[in-house]
Amino acid sequence: ELGNRRINLEMADKNNILLLIFYQKNNLFLEACEAFLQRSRIIKKKTWENRSDNVEESIKCLDTCLGIIDEHSLNGSRINQIKAEASVNIGELYLHREKGVREENIEIAITLFLDVLPGIEKGRDWRNWAALQNHLGLAYRDRISGVKTENWLRAEHYFSQAIDVFE
Repeated sequence: ELGNRRINLEMADKNNILLLIFYQKNNLFLEACEAFLQRSRIIKKKTWENRSDNVEESIKCLDTCLGIIDEHSLNGSRINQIKAEASVNIGELYLHREKGVREENIEIAITLFLDVLPGIEKGRDWRNWAALQNHLGLAYRDRISGVKTENWLRAEHYFSQAIDVFE
């Protein structure tokens, strides 16, 4: 079964790369952002490859997606969703990143999570809102800079927010 899954993911990745080339050559920026987002999802599923390299490749895809949005001043509800998903995903990758300085990676993750937080509504998008609260809880729990007690209190706050959604 792993063989079939691996073949399917490799084919999906190659197809996605072809779409990326097409979208970029034809200035289809929204579609290119969606394709970079999809490619990062595919790369994350390649568990048989070097995890650290996959994390770095996913970060590049998501950075490129966010760069396209900024460079072309894209906006709209779908772009906002893509930007939020890309920011949360890249924050999660930085939170568990093996390369780089751990302290800096956690700070980048916190910044990304906090930047996207105002755009996710608890009532309308409660699953993503709760997941983001949980990510912030993990980030503050593992945070190296700052005062340990304050970090733990923030972590407790965000974990409580996430749990409240399910009660």
